[in-house]
Amino acid sequence: MAIISFRNVTFANEVIKHDQIMYYLTHCILDIARNNFNKDMPIAIQTPDTWSKAAISIFPSQKSYKEHIFFQWLNSKNTIPYTILSYMENFKNLSENGPKPGSNILLVPDQEISIILGTLKRMFQRMNYNSRNIRAKTLIALLEPAKSKRDVLTLSYTLLQTAFIQGQLENAVAIIPLVTLDQGSNKYILDLFTIGWLPEEQEDICSRIINHLKITGLWTSQRKKYQYSELFPNKTITDMKKCSVNISASSFEPYVVIHDKGIGGFFPNIIRVASEVMNFKANLSHEKPFIVIPAFNYGDNDECTLTYPYVRADFTWYVPSGQQIPGWRNIIGIFTPTTWYLVLLAFVLRTVTHWLLAIVSNRCGNTQMETDFVSVFISSFASQLGMGCKENYKGSVIVTFFVLWIYYCLQIYTLYQSSLFGCLLKPTEYQPIKTLKQLQESDIEMVQCIEFEGPGTKLNVTRDKCRKYAGDSLYNVKVTNIAFFDILFSYDVYENVHKALGMKTEYVTLDEVLLSEYTAIFTRKLGCMFYNKLNTIQHRLYSSGIVNQWMREMKETIWRNNFREKARDDVDALKLSHLQGVFYLLLIGLMLGLIVFVIEYMIGRVNSTRK
Repeated sequence: MAIISFRNVTFANEVIKHDQIMYYLTHCILDIARNNFNKDMPIAIQTPDTWSKAAISIFPSQKSYKEHIFFQWLNSKNTIPYTILSYMENFKNLSENGPKPGSNILLVPDQEISIILGTLKRMFQRMNYNSRNIRAKTLIALLEPAKSKRDVLTLSYTLLQTAFIQGQLENAVAIIPLVTLDQGSNKYILDLFTIGWLPEEQEDICSRIINHLKITGLWTSQRKKYQYSELFPNKTITDMKKCSVNISASSFEPYVVIHDKGIGGFFPNIIRVASEVMNFKANLSHEKPFIVIPAFNYGDNDECTLTYPYVRADFTWYVPSGQQIPGWRNIIGIFTPTTWYLVLLAFVLRTVTHWLLAIVSNRCGNTQMETDFVSVFISSFASQLGMGCKENYKGSVIVTFFVLWIYYCLQIYTLYQSSLFGCLLKPTEYQPIKTLKQLQESDIEMVQCIEFEGPGTKLNVTRDKCRKYAGDSLYNVKVTNIAFFDILFSYDVYENVHKALGMKTEYVTLDEVLLSEYTAIFTRKLGCMFYNKLNTIQHRLYSSGIVNQWMREMKETIWRNNFREKARDDVDALKLSHLQGVFYLLLIGLMLGLIVFVIEYMIGRVNSTRK
């Protein structure tokens, strides 16, 4: 309990004047500021005089509230920097330029409640224009005394409820003056009530209605001192008493998975744990939601709205995979053109070198090697295919050359054989589209399954567009002339499932990651007191590894429910279709042999006829 001692004040038998109220109200405000406000951040101040240029309808009362007393003491006794927010003709469009105060002081004239509501609404609009800080500690002081103790509570409710709804300020305290007549001394007594509220004392905090106020301080001229308890306690929601919180969810695997039984994914699981800890009831509804999942950090979200983003979502285009190359082309398609050029060059050089070495060896030595070029050509070709050679090589040079050639043939033959076997089992494909530029230049239709709209709720999952072509998921894709813009995470699951099922993936992703966004939970309406608790719960779930465990369980559930029975444990066997290239070559060889036979036969008949 802090106590402020003022100089002795005795009031005559007359109603206390505005300058006297302003004098003691100023003392009260400055003392609260010195003991509670952040001295490193400015105070944002709004008074009736700062709105003097506003329309008459805003402040119908033309009374003088002696605000010069407030500003004189503010300049002489206050050590915290301050800024005055004055009337602006148009502050509907938010501006990012301006002071970010650590606290606010609003002096409000006493008028009809309906006019007070309009006044506060405009003050909060001005504050939100370029001086918004929902964590700021706020004092809202009435400049004229209430008429009764009941009016003290009524006016306090009006001020605090408007601050919470319109200004989204939860750390707000109302200061209400009250003048009473002491019957014993026949003197007027000035009381200054400071009134606040605590979330755990409200009946239904989800409705954002404040129905239980708390008098946190009182100054009275009779005791000549000001007493108050903690004016700005740390407000954190602990028990929401089973009130309903609307959750707006968009299907966005694996963060949010919407199915027939409800919603899944680790964001809904975090909300489920938070509902048990804070004792609220989560309802899936898009009408006036308190929570939006998932949400993305765009840098322009308000404080206490977007939880800490622990995960990053990468987006890119899913494009049709390359068409399968015909099986007969696998015989030559397993090597790139460059490799074939090098193999051909090695073959030619070997043949020519061997032919020349054979000629030199026959002339200079006692060897008799085959020097017929066709025979040397066939020998080189046979050795490259792993067949034996009938030549008997002599001489260190030619033997060394032959050994190196055999070593080369061993490697190139093994490489060809293993590559051919792999291509026979899994035929190669044409190169798919790899860049966005190639995709835009192609005739493939681009369907955007993910769109972004506004801060905090920029995600719009337009799955209906995708279902028109792809069915319920990528696993059912049949059309291959459509490209989808989706989260990259889905492709890992998609690819692994197809591999396990022994199926060809109809889609691949671009090499480029076109968009990366940090993903979190968006909260609103209940401010920092709800946000802080939810953020703490989320942090503990991530740091303990529970979220990672949920991810593993979700993948296992998808696999168990949809694909485990279809998974293949057997090894692929070679079928006749895999060997079609060999049969094509055999057929071509037989046809050539038949043609040569017919030609030779016809030539023989012609020659025999002439003879």
